[in-house]
Amino acid sequence: MSFAVSILVKATATLALALTVTRCAPRTRAAARHVLLAAAFAILLVLPIASMLAPPLRITLPIPLQRGATAGIADSMFTMFVESALAPASPTPPPAGVSRIDHWSLASTALALWIAGALLFLGRCLQGLRQTHTLRANAQPWHRTQSMADAEVGDVGMRRVEVRRHDAITGPMTYGVLHPAVLLPTDACSWGDDDLHRAIVHELAHVRRRDWLTQSIARATAACYWFHPLVWLAWRRFALEAERACDDAVLERAEAAAYADQLVILAQRILDGPSASTLAMASRSDLPSRVRALLDNGQRRGPAGAAWIATAAFVSTILVASMAALQIVAAQRADDEPSRMFDVATVKPCRDDPSAGDQRRPEWRMPSPGRLSIECVTLERLMYYAYAGLGSGKSPLRNTHPLTANLVRGGPRWIRSERFNIEAKADGAADRAAMMGPMLRALLEDRFQLKTHSETEEGALYALMVAKGGLKLTPIGDDGCTPPEATRDIPPGDRFATDSGPKPTCGSFVSKGDGVNRTIYAGGQTMAGLANVLSLSVDRFVIDATEMGGRFNVRLTYGFEPGPNPSSSDIERGPSIFTALQEQLGLKLEGTRGPREFLVVDRVQRPDPN
Repeated sequence: MSFAVSILVKATATLALALTVTRCAPRTRAAARHVLLAAAFAILLVLPIASMLAPPLRITLPIPLQRGATAGIADSMFTMFVESALAPASPTPPPAGVSRIDHWSLASTALALWIAGALLFLGRCLQGLRQTHTLRANAQPWHRTQSMADAEVGDVGMRRVEVRRHDAITGPMTYGVLHPAVLLPTDACSWGDDDLHRAIVHELAHVRRRDWLTQSIARATAACYWFHPLVWLAWRRFALEAERACDDAVLERAEAAAYADQLVILAQRILDGPSASTLAMASRSDLPSRVRALLDNGQRRGPAGAAWIATAAFVSTILVASMAALQIVAAQRADDEPSRMFDVATVKPCRDDPSAGDQRRPEWRMPSPGRLSIECVTLERLMYYAYAGLGSGKSPLRNTHPLTANLVRGGPRWIRSERFNIEAKADGAADRAAMMGPMLRALLEDRFQLKTHSETEEGALYALMVAKGGLKLTPIGDDGCTPPEATRDIPPGDRFATDSGPKPTCGSFVSKGDGVNRTIYAGGQTMAGLANVLSLSVDRFVIDATEMGGRFNVRLTYGFEPGPNPSSSDIERGPSIFTALQEQLGLKLEGTRGPREFLVVDRVQRPDPN
């Protein structure tokens, strides 16, 4: 949402401001209004580039929270800290034979539509350029009007402008920048000298003002914003003000009534035949407005002036500089999320890392109800827990988990290197999900002055699907697993069903390894919960696409890269997780794409030791 919507909002504000000012200033010189609209198109052209280069200053808009597929990850990670592998876990890369499913997301579809529309409208602009170039190349010189044009050019100090005639056009038009030319219809041979002189003065005013160049750039800019109705309103007004500014130049040397009569006759001529070029400046629908303006004695006329142009350029620069850095982002909001804080909490730097070699240690524990102990963890890791993992509760990040690479972006380096110990106590009614979710977030925002927002990007995912041979798991009943509160005192490794052991804990999983193979035990898991568990063992987040209801007790054994322990070389390695899923569970992973959310740090500071 952030970049595209930010550009759209900025463009809308710019166009609305320009159109409002021009509409509220009907007596101002047409040339001045034209400069204002030209500045608006310049802002639209520069704004995307400036927004990419400027450091972002984000405006966070709260949006209602939507539960995603990761809502069950708090349960699926209940006992994640128990892993006795001799080597750290490493995501399993996909095998060469894994198929991929390409799904068009809403963002991809919108991008494709925008590109198609922009190419269509830019193609029309190029067609008009080519058509007008061909008209000029085939037009015949006209010595009678060329002498009139040379005289006018000499009076104002312009370089020579060619005047030609062509039978395929119905009204005067101008073409070119470096070597401009005025094209007149063939029937202009029957015009009187006064009519020809007025037409020449009008077209030379376009050349002097470089209207052909500004019109072409504005038309190309409008093509890039083709979906925006205000841009076409601004474009039509921009073209009209250019014509009226050139009409004002004619009135410096001619009577308004005579010129108005000539425009009426020209309007009838244009109605009798189509315009020769899609880039022609004069439009048949604009002629009534031009006639009314010519006959309005209260209308101010003349060029815009250097002061007006300088003011428009200065204001445009200020607007671009101020708007470029602004970026609108969406922040998740859960109105029913608990807002309680810990009764007592301490945050202290960790001086001695308690890790023992490659053995994975518990990072957090609940020694008693209402008490939380987090040992020697970086702020980045704490954010993983609070916003996307163990206690994320009602506000998980969509399609992500705490082991996702680059889940937290931005912020100083110390949030990833310095470690902290947290001891916190809440009232006895606070459960694990509340303490590791909203209460931990509140603590981080209070002690670290942490401010974040979430953003979404398109990324590679896996879809968990039923394999061709059918599901090899059997749903369990209500008594197929043990509630978490009944297994608090049971070691995590003993919480899974064996021939004589206890039933597994509902919503939990344990991962055990021997340096070559790993076994995942998942108790009372839904398919969405199992997908979250599998996300911790592969290189992408896994979404549930099985459409299978119920809960399952799962045991999955697969091989992974061996660790540094020499004794592990004697252990026979099992199949890859992709093969094991099909052989043991009747499931498979297929590649797909979809939205993934991540956290962006807006503000943070080191806490005061307490």
